[in-house]
Amino acid sequence: MDLLQKFAAVEIREDTRITEADRDFCKTHQAAYDNARSTLAELKCVWDDMVAGQKALLSEIDTTSTLYLLYNNEIRISSRQIKEQIKLTHTVFIRELIEYFNKIYKISISTLDIQDSLLPKKPETNHLGDNSAEWEAYEQSMLTLSLQYTDILEQLFLHLNGRNLEEQAMHELLKKCHQAAWNSYRKSYNFTRKKAILQFSNYACSYNTLCLSNAWNLSRSTIYILQGIAHFETGNFSHIPVDIASVINANKLSQDFYEFPTCKKLKSIKLFKNGRIDFRFTSEECAQKFTDKYLDTIY
Repeated sequence: MDLLQKFAAVEIREDTRITEADRDFCKTHQAAYDNARSTLAELKCVWDDMVAGQKALLSEIDTTSTLYLLYNNEIRISSRQIKEQIKLTHTVFIRELIEYFNKIYKISISTLDIQDSLLPKKPETNHLGDNSAEWEAYEQSMLTLSLQYTDILEQLFLHLNGRNLEEQAMHELLKKCHQAAWNSYRKSYNFTRKKAILQFSNYACSYNTLCLSNAWNLSRSTIYILQGIAHFETGNFSHIPVDIASVINANKLSQDFYEFPTCKKLKSIKLFKNGRIDFRFTSEECAQKFTDKYLDTIY
């Protein structure tokens, strides 16, 4: 088999690390990104020709004449602005894809980290500094750069440290739950278990005595615990029981006691003015299982 036959025999396979819906999303944004870059480049050529034509015509009578193109308030275009827009397409493309995966899979990969990995390095000083040649090279690199969604995906998976998307989501959730349950200063847990009740202290909630209503606030750590309990209830990240979701999404809470009739494992929570919260599970076994899996994992 010669070299051409070997190439012909290669089967192009789609990335199995993402779903078909994920791939469709990526390909749609790839098409929009490619279209934006090409049409902006065409617009720059048209605009530059228009400016050059105006200058050529007006130079016959007065080299200082104002170009007609600049008088219309509804046209705010310049070659520089178009170039800036072309450069911006790269960051928009990266941001859209990373924020999509962060939202869908409940992970928190930094878009800035991905941008640092994929975009040309900006010179330390601007184009007015001593390194004008370096700046011009950077500008040209940004204008000619053509990202592929697969480039972004590869960087995304590199940041998962060998985990798949679901494993990364679980890793991040367990880390947040343990950090919420552990006092790193005192080297001790922020909670105690009394049969089916987990009692969290260390400012798990707060009460505003100046308000007549909506007086209760949950700490960020308590939100993490509730997110862990939601996953404990359903076993996935795409569905949060409606009773838990209403508490998590509330900006403030108007009462100190909540029951969760749609849940099978969490029965209720009770808030106290000294900052304590009691999470009552439906059984001692559920409380122990939640503790073992979500709170005792050390990071």
